[in-house]
Amino acid sequence: GIMAWATLLFDIYKPSLSSRWFDSFEIEREGRLYERSGVLLFRSFLQRIQWNRMLGVPAVRKSYAGITQMESGTRLSEASHWLCLVPIVIIVCFSIGSASRWTAVGFWIASAIDFHIYPIMLQRYHRPRYRRIQKHMERTGAEKNDSPGLSIRAS
Repeated sequence: GIMAWATLLFDIYKPSLSSRWFDSFEIEREGRLYERSGVLLFRSFLQRIQWNRMLGVPAVRKSYAGITQMESGTRLSEASHWLCLVPIVIIVCFSIGSASRWTAVGFWIASAIDFHIYPIMLQRYHRPRYRRIQKHMERTGAEKNDSPGLSIRAS
């Protein structure tokens, strides 16, 4: 679907995804905003259906290189979902003018929330945690020996 096209575009053009947009805003850093928005329920659902396994995403990696790869993956996933939202927003904007298409508008809005907004929130929820782990590993020198003994909670 559309996510495959987004992934293909990112594979072809290889943007750096180093924009400050991917830095957490102050209100996001503790994660409470996303927790109140139901992102943990969404994450539970994805875990229950084993979404990452279906996509072939490796389990949590406990090394510095693995954490760095996971953090980078949150930026790529978030950017892909933003790219997918563009056509949905266009469809919704064109559909709003027609009262006979309210069912279609509702469908597109619901699909945007379920398939793109919640995934974006989930990526932004996890990224500060990965960055804190990276900084901790850098401070303690764990990134040099890539210690696999680092304890990482699943939440």
